[in-house]
Amino acid sequence: MGTGAGGRDLPEQPNVLRVLVGEAAGPAPGRRRVAVLETSLDDENPQTVGALVPALIAAGALDAMTVPTVMKKGRPGLLLVVIAFPEDAERLAASILAENSSLGVRARIEERFELDRRIESVETPYGNVALKVASLPEGGERAFPEFESVKAAAERTGRPIREVAEAALLAWRQPVSRER
Repeated sequence: MGTGAGGRDLPEQPNVLRVLVGEAAGPAPGRRRVAVLETSLDDENPQTVGALVPALIAAGALDAMTVPTVMKKGRPGLLLVVIAFPEDAERLAASILAENSSLGVRARIEERFELDRRIESVETPYGNVALKVASLPEGGERAFPEFESVKAAAERTGRPIREVAEAALLAWRQPVSRER
């Protein structure tokens, strides 16, 4: 830390500078602008909505989900929430409007904090399994098995999904088995 005073006296403010030098504890989460699209559905066939979420992901949405809610007049309904790159918002909103009974889609631009991540592959007794590995702000890492990869290995070997997922995490924690 250092402090210094200038040679002039300024009437509107002190002429002082303070400098602090330090080190970051680890990588800070990244920031990205995203579009958040929302619509309320109270008269839609749940099967149609169930097909809409994976279709939106396939069309480029970063994430899509439905949240059960109570609509006006006490009717059960769903809130459809889609997260997308801002440049994809208009196209995805048009898709939402074309694929269900919604009459409008709310859109807003927000910032989200994101961890750096990568896909790694580990060899398990059930075959190769992919994991998503995130770098944490304090410098550590966290891994989570990719569900579709775990499911495929479980189906191939006839073992429970949970068992395959646990084997993948165990293999990831043992550095000799990691493919980097």
